[in-house]
Amino acid sequence: MAGFITVIKYVAMCSLSGNLTFSLPGAIARMTAMPITLTCRACKDGKLHEIVSRREFFPNKKMVSVELRHVQCDACGAVDTLSAQHADNLRRLAARKAEYGEQLMGEEYIALRKRYGLTQRQASKIFGKGLIAFSRYENEDV
Repeated sequence: MAGFITVIKYVAMCSLSGNLTFSLPGAIARMTAMPITLTCRACKDGKLHEIVSRREFFPNKKMVSVELRHVQCDACGAVDTLSAQHADNLRRLAARKAEYGEQLMGEEYIALRKRYGLTQRQASKIFGKGLIAFSRYENEDV
């Protein structure tokens, strides 16, 4: 029974619509779950529906578009990201590294700065750029 509850929790996190078919070890060979409706955490009233947004990056003057998955409440319009969607979004963002070659991605600028305990202002002085320029590098707005 504990394994069944774990599977149901996983389905609740990963599924927003449609029928899921998955294999379970042991006596239950196959199971089809009914569509699961998630309730909004913000208003506690609306239902969540999956939405897709696009984020565009321009490494080496070439556009790279990444689809990111989220959920949106049909009542209050709040947008949230489920843990499974977050993990998938991170994989999608990391996959764009191939387009950058030797150029650093925004996340890499942030990681380097934080590794050495620097503020954006301190890092901008070290790199010889202004604070706004460094912020743009981190946000990939250049």
